[in-house]
Formats: sequence, structure tokens, C-alpha cells
Amino acid sequence: MFLDELLRNKLFFWQDRLHGGLVTAGLDRLETFSTLSEQQKTSSMEKKWHMLREDITQNVPFYLKYNKINTLYDYPVVNKKAIADAPADFLHTEYSNIRLFAIRTSGSYGTPITFYLNRLKMKSRLAEVIYYGRKSGCDVGIRHGYFRTFCDKSKYKLWRQNETFFNSKILDDSFLVEANSLIIHRKIKSLIGFPSAISYLASYCMDKESNPAKKYHVSGVITQSENLSKNQREVISEAFHCPVHNRYSTEEFGVLGMEYDQESGFEMNCCNYIIEVLDLHKDEPVKEGEIGRVVVTDLHSNAMPLVRYETGDLAIVGS
Repeated sequence: MFLDELLRNKLFFWQDRLHGGLVTAGLDRLETFSTLSEQQKTSSMEKKWHMLREDITQNVPFYLKYNKINTLYDYPVVNKKAIADAPADFLHTEYSNIRLFAIRTSGSYGTPITFYLNRLKMKSRLAEVIYYGRKSGCDVGIRHGYFRTFCDKSKYKLWRQNETFFNSKILDDSFLVEANSLIIHRKIKSLIGFPSAISYLASYCMDKESNPAKKYHVSGVITQSENLSKNQREVISEAFHCPVHNRYSTEEFGVLGMEYDQESGFEMNCCNYIIEVLDLHKDEPVKEGEIGRVVVTDLHSNAMPLVRYETGDLAIVGS
């Protein structure tokens, strides 16, 4: 790490300890879970589910009538519209007078919807970003670039997080020249964001330099928000000589999984979520190789518990 990166890293975790160590606890939970056997992982998920079930059937209006049902897969699948139509039915009664964080998404078909997260869930999401980021060479404090169409952070917050914003709304020559200059002069180590923008830049870097990996400091790339094609992954990897990982995350949950290579598929975050892929027309699991709806149960969300929640995404079950 450069000195500025190390200082930011140490300061972040010092502040976390000062405020209860919630991010560190989330990281420890993920790291411990990764060392368990498959049987132990299943047992851990089942235990968390039964604790969640006991809580929501006593404190969340929508689930009061399901207090006699123990099996997760007997619970109804809910979608964004159901929550948007009656958000109060999905709020935990014990959080009515506690400050919550509103997370707003466009929802399916552009329908706006707001989710409410407590402080513990917000820190858990941050722990997921750090845990999976480390697997891609992006730890807290690392100089990194974020490729997005808009920036919702102040200049101070960007500086504090050692983040450089790459405006990816218009991909033209101006974008290429500016992005190339920023990556070189700021010695950026990690690139995060749209694969379309990052691969476009990678192609430019290869055309401009005979061996771009020697000129740039990029050691890892995390793509998100768009589908990462095989060609895009190859172009990025060839340009920067580094691993290219694809992150699957949502605003209402956090990091659901990470794809480390083209062949293995996504490694799902089973520590914090139970993830199902259900038939397109009925609430039954699809067979291996079939496409279906992604349905998620959040095991660590208390203020607005999401149980068998349909994300609006589609996936194929692998072996």
C-alpha cells in the first residue's frame, strides 16, 4: 500500500472500533463462514432462518399469519409491487421510533420503491463490499476508480475514500483521454463499475501503449450493473494483466455474489442470504441449466425483513 492508502485503511477500522466494530464483525462473520464445511454452512443458514422466522412472525404485520409455518419454502414469494403497495406491512414494529436509512430504487418496470435499513444492516452491506473487494485486490483505502453515469458523493467524500469518479455517461474520445490520464497520474490500483466503459478504456490503453500493464498500476477490476461478456473480460485482462471479477449486488440487499472467472459461475453469498432460482411461471425451483427468477431471503435485515423476495433478475442454475 502507498502511505495514503495505509493511513485511510487504519483510520477506517479505528473509527469502526470506536463505534462498536460493526463492520469488523460483519467481516469476521463472512470469513468464518468461508472456512466451514458444506454441512456446517447449511446448518448455519438454517439456524439464522429459524431465528428470523421467530422474529418476523411476531413483529412484522405481513408475516403474523404465518406463525405456524416453519419451512422457508412454504412462505409466499413477494415482489417489489407488493412492498410498494403496503410498505408498513413489511416494517418491523420495534423499529417504528428508530432512525432508519431509506434506500430508494427504481424497482421493476421503473416503479419507484423505498426500502428501510437499520444501522446494523448498513454496516453489514459495507462489510460485504470490503470482503469481496479484497478478493479482487481492492481493500479499504486503496486508490480506486469508479465508472458510473453520475456521482452522488462530495469531493471530500471522494478524497476520504481515495476514489476517482469516471463519468461514463458518454463514451467518446474525451472520456478516453481524461480517463487514461487519471489512471496514470493518480496511480489507480482498482477499477470498479460498468464493463462497457472499462473495456472501452482497456482497448484504448492497448492501442496507445505497446505494454500498458507496465505503465499502469491497476491490479484488479470489479465490474457490476451490466452483463460482463467474455470478450470484455478478455480485453480488460489483457490490457491490465490483472484479474477481472464480476459483482452481483443490489441496493436493497448488498453483495449477493461474485463471479471470478467465465466458467465457474457466481460464488453466492450464502452467509448472509438464501438464494433461490424459481420457475418463470410458478414458485418452484428450476432444474440445472434452466433459467429462472432470482428470489432472495435476507438473513441479516431486521427493520424491513425481505423473505423470498423476487429481485426482478433472471439467472441460470449451474452444477
